Amino acid sequence: MRAFVDGQNLFYAARKHFDYTHPNYDVLKLATKVVHLEAGRTLVKVHFYTGLHAQAEDAFWHGFWSRKILAMQHAGIEVFHKPLKYADIAIPLPGGGMRTVRRGREKGVDVRLALTWSAWPAAASTTPPSPSVRTPISKRR
Repeated sequence: MRAFVDGQNLFYAARKHFDYTHPNYDVLKLATKVVHLEAGRTLVKVHFYTGLHAQAEDAFWHGFWSRKILAMQHAGIEVFHKPLKYADIAIPLPGGGMRTVRRGREKGVDVRLALTWSAWPAAASTTPPSPSVRTPISKRR
């Protein structure tokens, strides 16, 4: 089986259900546990998708995710990452007035996950689709 993981959705679910404030989960261990919930299944590959903060916008999270992505790739996880798109968001204040904050948002990561997943004939298949669909954009140069 192949595991397809949306990093942002995983983080927000862990935060909501387990009060996690830091994405310190181990994607490979999680995928392995989920696959082995049913006897006879074997984990073939893990695919991880996430947005990446720009160094100039948020140096801490850029550094954190750059190191985490590298560690996942060294563990054999196929990682797709795309730079976050930034916009100024106006937030109303409780006492009146507005405050503007800059937020990064993922754009296109969910679509890439869906396209890669749908390219496989079956979740358990080990026959790859064409390399142009299977190779993350971040690895093409």
